[in-house]
Amino acid sequence: MALSSRSPRVSLAAAGVLVILLAVLASLQYRWLGQVAQAERDRARARLAAAASGFAADFDGEIGHVAACLGSSPATDEPESEPVGPRYDCLVRSGVQPLVADLYRAEGKSPGEVALSRFDPASRALVPVPWPAPLEAIHIRLQDETEADVSGFERRRRFPDPIDGSVPALVLPERRGGFIGPGEGPGPSRRGFLIGRLDVGYLAGTLFPDLERRYFGHGSLQDYELAVVRRTDPAHPLYASERANAAPFRSGDAVADLLTFRIFEEARRSEMGNRRPPPSGFRGPLSHPSWRLGGSGGGRFSPGPWRLVAVHRGGSLDAAVARTRRRNLAVGFGILAVLAGSVAMLAVSARRAQRLARQQIDFVAAMSHELHTPLTAIRSAGQNLADGVVAESGQVRRYGSLIESEGRRLSEMVTRVLDFAGIQSGLRAYRLRAVPVARIVDSALSNSRLAAEQKGIYVERDVPPDLPPVLADEDAIGRALQNLIDNAIKYGGDERWMRVRARVVPNGSRPEIAISVEDRGPGVRQSERRHIFEPFYRGESPPAEGVAGSGLGLALVRPIVEAHGGTVTVESNDGGGARFTIRIPTAPGGGEEARVS
Repeated sequence: MALSSRSPRVSLAAAGVLVILLAVLASLQYRWLGQVAQAERDRARARLAAAASGFAADFDGEIGHVAACLGSSPATDEPESEPVGPRYDCLVRSGVQPLVADLYRAEGKSPGEVALSRFDPASRALVPVPWPAPLEAIHIRLQDETEADVSGFERRRRFPDPIDGSVPALVLPERRGGFIGPGEGPGPSRRGFLIGRLDVGYLAGTLFPDLERRYFGHGSLQDYELAVVRRTDPAHPLYASERANAAPFRSGDAVADLLTFRIFEEARRSEMGNRRPPPSGFRGPLSHPSWRLGGSGGGRFSPGPWRLVAVHRGGSLDAAVARTRRRNLAVGFGILAVLAGSVAMLAVSARRAQRLARQQIDFVAAMSHELHTPLTAIRSAGQNLADGVVAESGQVRRYGSLIESEGRRLSEMVTRVLDFAGIQSGLRAYRLRAVPVARIVDSALSNSRLAAEQKGIYVERDVPPDLPPVLADEDAIGRALQNLIDNAIKYGGDERWMRVRARVVPNGSRPEIAISVEDRGPGVRQSERRHIFEPFYRGESPPAEGVAGSGLGLALVRPIVEAHGGTVTVESNDGGGARFTIRIPTAPGGGEEARVS
């Protein structure tokens, strides 16, 4: 038993150590998950930025091939009547012709007057057309350009923007032998401008979806919604991915400029590297520094008129990472909570085991005393009888009665222990049959009569003769009732009164018999009532301290009664007294016998 006493203390100490470790682990986990979330955020931003940059670079590269074809000048021996046809052939051969919806040539006829012709691929001829409304802004800029050429004032000489994102279109000047740059003077070398209007339908229906699948069609990048918007009108996307919502794409997790002057760098590299070689007879004038620097001689690239905006479907990348972190924290702390619950259960089990170990020790001590007392009395009486010390017949009868009572007491203790062992093992079986209630009560009172007489307790019996029988195992339910009576005898106090009452109580279609045992002792404390039917438990009130017992009496009552389909309850008043009540179902009309375990 020493091992059972110490093991719970060791378990409690281990539970305390585990609580500390769990607290440390929770702190470290919170910190680590924060670091992991930050690292994941950085990696996601890097992947997203690389994908957006690749999308923009490839798009500008495709437009750069268009610029390479439109910006190449024909050889000097090329007839002037075909200034556009060879460039159209270049678009076809380079595979970028679907990007161009219409191809125009604008030529200044007089100061402030610019004529427009549209190239007809079928007849390979330039057909004069009025300026369409989408090209009106370009028309105005070209008119200003022709006026600047005639005026001769250097301050007014300027190029129109080669990239118009509102149309959208590429506007490239032409001349014999190459492009005219912003640093070149006016003169007869100026011939006109080529205008390539981009096909927005093809871009939105083919090129942009292809680029999206290429750069955002795998892994975590599929969680982003894409849109291509004009810088000046983000509320009306030129292209939006199928899963994108209708919210304006004013900002996002990643933004990349499109239609930047990078297209002329891409066009120059294309000509130099011949990724899509132009037709023979064309020279590449796109190496002029004005086009590499955006036509202004200034910085590297000007912001493009279009923007690619990528927005996480969860609202933002930071919000998605935060949700993932919260989910990981919830899972992690959920596991820790399970571990904490296990530690708490371990602590509770350890305390219960400690209490059980203490109760077992008390049980062994009590049983040792309980067994020692009758055995000592029996041995002393037997020795006196054997030695002839007792010779008178009256003394012999008294000694015989003592031996009989102590032997019965010893037998009852052994029976209780065996009953408890049988109940705990689950092998105890009960044979239920119809039994009169009066017979059960009278048998229990008869077995406890001697103990009641020795303490001078008056027993009040209140059992009506017309009570219906109960379906019970007579011996088992009799022992349960006897245990309640013995408990009342032990703890009845100085009033020396006890009452056993039986009544019929309704319970649906099948009434029950309630058998109560009542005393006028100190009663049962509220804190002890939930433990009073536990094995080896003895109350901590002063009357319990001076009363011998094994702690098994009431522990046998509850399983026996519950095996009969009944219940046992205890009531106690603040002024004293306790009432234990057994409720057992009545026997059915036939009174047939049944066997239960």
